[in-house]
Amino acid sequence: MERSFLEESLLINNAINVCLRMFCPRDLYTPAHCKTVSLFSGHFGAFLNLSREEINLLQLAGKAHDVAKLAWSDNLLQGKKKDELGDDYSNIFHHPKRGASFLFDLLKEHTSNFKWVGLILCHHWGYSKEEKHYPPLDDIDTQRSLKEYSWDLEDPKFKLMVGIIKVADSLHAAISNRVYREDPLPKQIPEAIAEIRGKMGTVYHPEVVAALENTESQIKSLFEIDSQLHSF
Repeated sequence: MERSFLEESLLINNAINVCLRMFCPRDLYTPAHCKTVSLFSGHFGAFLNLSREEINLLQLAGKAHDVAKLAWSDNLLQGKKKDELGDDYSNIFHHPKRGASFLFDLLKEHTSNFKWVGLILCHHWGYSKEEKHYPPLDDIDTQRSLKEYSWDLEDPKFKLMVGIIKVADSLHAAISNRVYREDPLPKQIPEAIAEIRGKMGTVYHPEVVAALENTESQIKSLFEIDSQLHSF
């Protein structure tokens, strides 16, 4: 019997929750980060008047976007410097593609709803085609996968939703206690927003940056509440 949209979403969400629990106790940051990215993504989607189904896709993708970090070594998770990582360093760039592939294989016998997986695949893409993309824009496997996940590379809605995940991901990475980044200290929200604004139109989608700027007070409230649930 064909499942309803709600039933499929609950099934997918439960599977993602199981994956996130597998991070503990080795890595407490990543599951909390994923949940916050999901929260921020849903917030931006609602502000930009996306449909309930589209907001749900954003929340699922945000929650699962870093699931491939389950395979990361302790050296990566603990923030070792690039010259200490050796071959491990390349895993940083491969996790969107590996995560999407893993989740598709995990759930392909149980659902046909995979648009959210396409957002995970491309969550590190910049807004401008001149920006670096991981995986690359011209990667044949990536283009084939996006079609399999029911996305058109040139669809404005796809670009907007990928842009939402990217801003939500970058924002929380900047304002949280994240070990594996160059600057060990978290930024204040206004400073993080200013940094994102400075890359608007190149790295970040202009509509999403505008949503971020117009809802700064709500973002602060969401982050304060969320931080009480996930403190590091």
